[in-house]
Amino acid sequence: MNALFSPGLIQNLDEFRELFFSGKKEVEQIQKCPVPKNPGFYIQTKWQWVVEVIALPFKLISEPILYAIAYSGRFLKLYWLSTRCFILGYRFFSSDPISDYVQYGNRLLVSSFNNHQLLDSDVYHRAPLKIEDIPHSTIYQSINQLKIRQKTEQAINFHEKLRFNRTRNGGLCGGGCLWFIFLFLKAFAGKPSIPLWQRAYCVAKQFEYGQPKQAALLQIYSGAHQHLLPLKWEKLPKVDLENLHLDELPEGTHYLIAGDHALVFMKEKEEQCIWDSNEGLINILHINELKELINRYTKKPTFKLVCSELLFC
Repeated sequence: MNALFSPGLIQNLDEFRELFFSGKKEVEQIQKCPVPKNPGFYIQTKWQWVVEVIALPFKLISEPILYAIAYSGRFLKLYWLSTRCFILGYRFFSSDPISDYVQYGNRLLVSSFNNHQLLDSDVYHRAPLKIEDIPHSTIYQSINQLKIRQKTEQAINFHEKLRFNRTRNGGLCGGGCLWFIFLFLKAFAGKPSIPLWQRAYCVAKQFEYGQPKQAALLQIYSGAHQHLLPLKWEKLPKVDLENLHLDELPEGTHYLIAGDHALVFMKEKEEQCIWDSNEGLINILHINELKELINRYTKKPTFKLVCSELLFC
């Protein structure tokens, strides 16, 4: 049974980490995940195409209805109804396997959408919490330092409160990337013989129907992830996008920062994959494919890579 979240649980940081960030259940699921023999199984059979074509008009009709119910529920203060309809509407809006296949072909291995998983209402139904009311001094100090820095830099994502409901006020890309990296490193520590895309596929299946609870909490408690996950980080020099070559990119599992968006970039020998919370897991075969994806989120000529390493299993 999944543990139910409450902000007061963070008073005992060891217990909080054990309840939500041990990854034991998720790693077990990942290691048992059935894997296709070849990459690019995403939507190959004619029956998958038939199902998607038939479902498309229902999605187009359902989306505005769900959003109408969501806004009406908010007006009537039926927040439980409003939030669930927002999540479902967002899922219909962002889930389009046909256009995804046209854009990525067989390179798209697993889809994803950048919002809460529907069952995690213990997180997204929480009222906002003032930062000064965080019941743990270490977590408070880390988040408050980030708040001060954001205020000084006049950052777009500056926040005065912890907002547990991320359905309408920003996605979960940063938290999703942190949780993806942790699961990827923990589940396959010491197993380099398994192809990169197969390992990444098994982890990406955890995010197929939205960002897990842990991803949401890491996004909400942004700035305190070093106290929640046993990951070591190494900032690398900025990467010039214009003169980029795949063989020049460092091997490893990286937190990639493109503008205000975060992605996971993985490279081993001749294999490269990228996981995007908005799109899913994508095989990278050519440098232009990586450039195109990064350019979608930033117009700057450079992007940042932060190399990650698991401190202990």
